Amino acid sequence: MMKRRDPRAAPQETPATGASASGHADLRRRAEQALRTLGRADEYGRTELEHMAELLHELETHQIEIELQNEELRETTHRLESSRTRYFDLYDLAPVGYLTLTERNIIRQANLTAAAKLGVLRTELIGKPLTKFIVPDDQGTFYLQRRALFETNRQQSCELRLVGADGASLWMHLDAVLADDGRGGDGAYRATLTDISAHKQAEAQIKQRNEELVLLNAELAAKSAALEFANATISRIAASDHLTGLANRRHFYESLEKAISMTRRHGGSLAIVGLDLDGLKRVNDTAGHAAGDEVLVRFAVLLRALCRAEDLPGRLGGDEFSLLLPGVDVEGARHLAERVLAAVRACPPLERCGVTVSCGIAAWAHDERADDLLRRADDGLYAAKREGGDSAAGDR
Repeated sequence: MMKRRDPRAAPQETPATGASASGHADLRRRAEQALRTLGRADEYGRTELEHMAELLHELETHQIEIELQNEELRETTHRLESSRTRYFDLYDLAPVGYLTLTERNIIRQANLTAAAKLGVLRTELIGKPLTKFIVPDDQGTFYLQRRALFETNRQQSCELRLVGADGASLWMHLDAVLADDGRGGDGAYRATLTDISAHKQAEAQIKQRNEELVLLNAELAAKSAALEFANATISRIAASDHLTGLANRRHFYESLEKAISMTRRHGGSLAIVGLDLDGLKRVNDTAGHAAGDEVLVRFAVLLRALCRAEDLPGRLGGDEFSLLLPGVDVEGARHLAERVLAAVRACPPLERCGVTVSCGIAAWAHDERADDLLRRADDGLYAAKREGGDSAAGDR
């Protein structure tokens, strides 16, 4: 509760307005005059003492009003100081930079964060064009954003680099909005600056890592392709006869078992033709093994030319060959054997060496194994040999 002041004490000076101070002084003079004329009655019959009491009451009331006004003034001052502190915390110490700029990009206001990011005093920013601190290569981006801001009257954003006092560039995310009045005053638009240098550095590192991974993947793909080619080469070599390039015995036998399994499962025909060169031993004995190898190579070329893509010619060893014919019945196998006989007879190098061929034909029977089919083809081959060679025998 406010302490009541002694009415006899002199009134304290207060920061009241001029009108209040003048009224206070007038009341004082009136009170003093009343004391001098104490005891006289006014025209209404009141004594001067009664009139003086009214004046004193009015003076005390006015004094209380002044003290209340002083208390309100102190509270207003306190609130102003609190607002100023909050403004400093929210504006100057914000984690982002704040700028107010004119239409010509002159900085009118800047918070401490913006100055600290650029490594300069705030006074060194005020009155300077923002473009002074923008990397030349990024100024085009800034002008495009600024034009869009004034054309659309909507917030615009961009990423650009600012140059600090030490000459180093900082990546900033700039958001710009028009001021309330749109132009004039302290500034035409306001901007915030958010430091994204760490984010950009991380992006650059990720991009570099991705590029390194792309190169590494390319290297791995190249090595994988080379390894695949090497494996294919090894597999081909392992499956091929080193002299003729035809399937060797192991590969031919494995392929025959697969073909029998497929035919058993899905139905259809399957046949093989056993082949043996007549007279190759005589060529080796008289002209040498090199001449005999040349005969084998020429015969292999002839077989490839007569076979379909799905057929498999193979050299089982020495002068023994065989043809695997999926989807071919006994008549088709015999027809191919006749074509082989005719082709060997018509081949001048083989004819000059006196080489012919004997053929044994075998068509796969239900549930017959690979060994059984090969044995029956061999039986037909030996029968052709007994007949003097240069002929075909076996299944009909």
